Amino acid sequence: MALTDKLVVLTRAHEDNQALRARLEQAGVAVLEVPTAQFADVPLPRDQRERLTSFDALTFASSHAVAAFARQLTAPEVHSIRNLVAAVGPTTAAALDRIGLTAALVAQSPSTGHALAELLIARLHPHARVLVVQARHSQPELAELLRAAGHDVAVAVVYENVEPAAPGAPALAEAAHSRAIFLAAPSAADRLLAWAPGLRDRSLIAIGATTAAALRDKHGVEPAAQAASPDLADVAAVLLSFCA
Repeated sequence: MALTDKLVVLTRAHEDNQALRARLEQAGVAVLEVPTAQFADVPLPRDQRERLTSFDALTFASSHAVAAFARQLTAPEVHSIRNLVAAVGPTTAAALDRIGLTAALVAQSPSTGHALAELLIARLHPHARVLVVQARHSQPELAELLRAAGHDVAVAVVYENVEPAAPGAPALAEAAHSRAIFLAAPSAADRLLAWAPGLRDRSLIAIGATTAAALRDKHGVEPAAQAASPDLADVAAVLLSFCA
């Protein structure tokens, strides 16, 4: 494949690539998936499971957190939840709806933990008890900001990002001819550049400041661009700008 072709590499887990892939392909861009992540459940601590209804609010950092949480509960346990429920992003809110929970607060534009913390701080009573349901690799900003505001915060890690098998040589060779490679986490940069160090010379696009900093600090690579926010429209816009 020639470099002149409009090819973008997506490095999230397959299920997380699909909305962005559809947006790019609709614009006439070819997409290659090179997943750098797969997810494994982490057991919800028994004490947190037994006192779910005692929290004033439950927050969910991603749709994967919702799914991993639901897999560990019975339907009656899920239906017993009457707490304030909050979500980072509309995709997470939709996942909650599918298991029968409604997100009263949804952070969007941007879909970040920081934005959700601001919504919760404006809504919660002083010294509220909050359970933050997330991945092991999630950024700590939501819990940290809520604690700084005086709330009692517990973190429930319900899944983790583990390294998948390395892709085959043909996929990595094709990625070397891409216009842009999208990295949605520091671990994506770590794994991809370990598999194919030469990809550091491609246009690496960071989802946000944390991933951009990891590229600079750990790999000595200046990202070609950083998305304005993690939202689908902003990520698609920056990737499409490299295929104009």
